[in-house]
Amino acid sequence: MGRNLTPLILLLALLGGATLLSLALAGERQAGPGGMDQGPMMMAPQQGVPRFPPVFGYAEGEGIYFIHSEASDPKVAKMLTEMMGGSPVLYLPELAKAPRNLTARVFVFTNGLTPDGPRGPFGFQPDVFEAPPPSKAYRPLRRIVKVSWREGTEPRLLTSAAEVLVSRRGSVPSRQ
Repeated sequence: MGRNLTPLILLLALLGGATLLSLALAGERQAGPGGMDQGPMMMAPQQGVPRFPPVFGYAEGEGIYFIHSEASDPKVAKMLTEMMGGSPVLYLPELAKAPRNLTARVFVFTNGLTPDGPRGPFGFQPDVFEAPPPSKAYRPLRRIVKVSWREGTEPRLLTSAAEVLVSRRGSVPSRQ
């Protein structure tokens, strides 16, 4: 008893809906710095063809790989392009007009754990996705929800949307 059941703050100020596609984990794997697994090996791009390197995240308690291809906010598109070593994330403002029922949330951490391996766009734990494929609730468009650990709480690795939501208040927050 006496445990703080509200260690997270979910900031629902939307940055934009990035299109995220899951990548199959089949095929050869590639080791990155320090021998860290970097996911499926990508073929060298042909001239003029963009390369979409896989990004590591979590969904339903499991590690997943996905790509960032578009964002509805120019700052997000720029940040993700830089995070992926210059692989272009296209700025498509029309994505912001997508009806909410065509989107799912991605929880992006703005503080907390700084793992030795893959990190999210703000340099903290990898993103956590709601409703990945093949879930019936899967949506290819994502709403970014910034997640911050409250001061005085001990950050821990969260690997599912349910864990993020329970950590917030012990229940699912209302959709704003």
